[in-house]
Amino acid sequence: MCPRCGHTARGNRPARDTFCCRRCGLAGPADHVAGVNVRNRARSAWVLVMRPVTVLP
Repeated sequence: MCPRCGHTARGNRPARDTFCCRRCGLAGPADHVAGVNVRNRARSAWVLVMRPVTVLP
């Protein structure tokens, strides 16, 4: 998945080690792009984990 535009397609990885988004043109090493995706997912999950606990009376 492209971290910039969210486009997902098999064609985004023309080779094992490279990533090139067919929609927005973002390109780079596939491992780096995957790391950015993992970071973004962790950030969105962190909000759910750190929300205040509601105590019912």
